[in-house]
Amino acid sequence: ILKDVAVTKNAVGVVTDVVAKRADLAAATVITKDGDVIRDVVIKETDTTKNMKVELKKNEAGLITDVAVKKVITKKIYLQNALFVWVPFLVVAFILCALFLRSVTLPARGFKGQFEILSSLNRARTHTWNCTITYITSFGSFSGYAAAFPMMIKTIYGGFDGAPDPLAYAYLGPLIGGLVRALTGPVFDKWGGSKGMHWTTLGQIAGCLALAFGGFLTPTSLDQFQGFVWIMLFIFLMTGTNNAATFRQYPIVFAYSPAKGAQMLGWTGAWAAFGPFIWTSFIGGAITKYGSAIPFFVGVSVFYAYSWFINYYYYTRTGAERFDYGNSGGTWWDKLSDSEKQEMKRIDLRA
Repeated sequence: ILKDVAVTKNAVGVVTDVVAKRADLAAATVITKDGDVIRDVVIKETDTTKNMKVELKKNEAGLITDVAVKKVITKKIYLQNALFVWVPFLVVAFILCALFLRSVTLPARGFKGQFEILSSLNRARTHTWNCTITYITSFGSFSGYAAAFPMMIKTIYGGFDGAPDPLAYAYLGPLIGGLVRALTGPVFDKWGGSKGMHWTTLGQIAGCLALAFGGFLTPTSLDQFQGFVWIMLFIFLMTGTNNAATFRQYPIVFAYSPAKGAQMLGWTGAWAAFGPFIWTSFIGGAITKYGSAIPFFVGVSVFYAYSWFINYYYYTRTGAERFDYGNSGGTWWDKLSDSEKQEMKRIDLRA
């Protein structure tokens, strides 16, 4: 307990005045009075008071009978170190793969073969960039929002009295997105990856526009926080589901070459890994330059609309170049004749 405040009480022990002895503490102290008695004491967070908190004691009538200022000692949390828990499991998985994963027999393509997804053969380059854009929309967004979510809570809602703790909510979005990713995979095997991407991308657009134009990014009170959280969790739900659909879709796009389907998942994953950096940088930049994150969410909605059009035109609409309607509706590869399939494989292998 700090002895930096002087408390004055009346004859019945009710606090009537509080005086901060230090100038910096006095400047940060907000006292609310009702007549001759103190109703509330709050210390604003500054560089010198950020580790201080006020404790009020009240009687049965709700009147303050004592005021104490305490210094809170907090231990630093190194969230990034939580990832090290996976290291032993990854080492074991690597050893098991090296010993037993020998059933994949593919022709050797060398180092240059890793970049054949960027060739013009079978229009590989076009579909590579299409998949890259749609994967940034799904997993890039998921990872980006996972990093930006706690930052947004602190920046947008941290200025209100009783502001929420960002760490109390930070895990919810990734948890929902990760769970739905695992649960909806089998659904898209039956329904089709392109259809899943079609509807979930529209869901992402709706969520972002709701944030931008619903007032949740420029709140006037803490009452709007609950709506902000629910919309963000909806966006996480859509990005996680979208991500599940992509893992069905991309191997179908490159059905003539399992190697390229696998390469595509690695290639798009590398691009989407920039999501946390890009999302936090752009959201933070928008808040700094324009005073809110609205420009970012409007801009990312436009990007999602472009991604939606690519998926619709190339993979979803009736007669699309490489459609995927799931196990029940068939795929573009299923509709080709045996001779057409062999020709595409021959072109791919340059045989």
